[in-house]
Amino acid sequence: MRSFIIFMIVIALANSKSKTPVKKAKVLTPLVAKECNQKVSSLLGVVLSSHPSIAMSQEIVNGNKAGLEGAKWSYYPTPSVDMSQTSKNTQMTFRIDQPLWTGGKLDAGYDIASSKVDEATIALDESRYKLIDNFLNILQTNLQSKAQIKALSDGKADLERLGAMLERRINAGVSAPNDRQLLDSRLNAIDADLDAAKNRYRISKMQLELLMSKKMECAIDTNDKLHSFENLEPIAHKMLEVNPALKKLDAQIATSGFELDKAKVSLYPNISLRAERRQGSLYSSDLSSNENLVYIAVSASTGAGLSYLSTVDAQKSKIAQIQLEKQTKSKELLDSLMSDHNNYSMSTSKIKSLKQAIVSGKKVQESFHRLFLASRKQWLDLVNASKEVMQNEIELSNQQTIQTISRYKLALKNGNINLNTGMIE
Repeated sequence: MRSFIIFMIVIALANSKSKTPVKKAKVLTPLVAKECNQKVSSLLGVVLSSHPSIAMSQEIVNGNKAGLEGAKWSYYPTPSVDMSQTSKNTQMTFRIDQPLWTGGKLDAGYDIASSKVDEATIALDESRYKLIDNFLNILQTNLQSKAQIKALSDGKADLERLGAMLERRINAGVSAPNDRQLLDSRLNAIDADLDAAKNRYRISKMQLELLMSKKMECAIDTNDKLHSFENLEPIAHKMLEVNPALKKLDAQIATSGFELDKAKVSLYPNISLRAERRQGSLYSSDLSSNENLVYIAVSASTGAGLSYLSTVDAQKSKIAQIQLEKQTKSKELLDSLMSDHNNYSMSTSKIKSLKQAIVSGKKVQESFHRLFLASRKQWLDLVNASKEVMQNEIELSNQQTIQTISRYKLALKNGNINLNTGMIE
């Protein structure tokens, strides 16, 4: 009976333990900072909205617009006051002149002011264009150096792995200690290249931050949707139409044409309606002598000597000069376009062959590793195989960056990048 009671107590205790819930320990998940990416188009928008050169160009536009408003007022009446005095007498003249006919001088002046507004507006776009192009050049250096750092670091890690294997073989008396010198030499060369790549990356990042006027806290995403640029001819035609440097030269030609018109009509007389009130007289001491006049005034000037002809010839030469400058600029732009298109085409073909070379190189490296362990390959062969893979990976990253940046540059030349916002169109 006593044993039965003890047995029941043990069962009860076991049931009570099984019903008690067991609290599980909370697993604290580490806080991982979310990666952020900014597209190139977004970064371009930051550059265009914050760089002081754009604000400066905008102020030039505002100044020329103010000049245009001033040219409009030249059609309105012009008040003036004139006071003449001798030792005894004083004369004051209040005058209002309303131009009636100037032979086209006022129209030419207004056209010049209007053309300068157009020229300044296009110059603003040119500043934006150059800023985007400069950003892309620095971005290319930044992306290439960043990729080189990764490829060199991977190559160094591979050699260090081989170095650990070599140490074991030297300690076992299988490999010669001289092989360590070759490895150290290659590692030192990689360290030098790695330091140079890190320095280029650091400087290019600082340059990008300087252009954006802010710190770069996110990775750069180069996956903007861009058009295909296989055919060069339509891009060339479009570039010659939309390039702001060429459009600015067209505006300068137009401005010079209006200045030539103004020079040609400078011999024509100015006819105006004039209203005057004279108080006093230089020839009489009677201060109460007042006179009101309304009359037509005609004035003309030939200038000094034959300066009229010289001015006309100078304006004609200026127009011819700008036209030749436009032809020169067109050739320079076409040459730059062909270079960018060639870089894009060549990099596209090289990327495919380099990827195949890397795959083959890694297979050769693995084969040499097995043959080295079997004493059928030299240590130099194994190190050279590792070096070749690393160099191909560096070249692959370079060509991929060239392909990417060339596409952005072709989009810029083709007018697919909005010069106001940096967005891809």
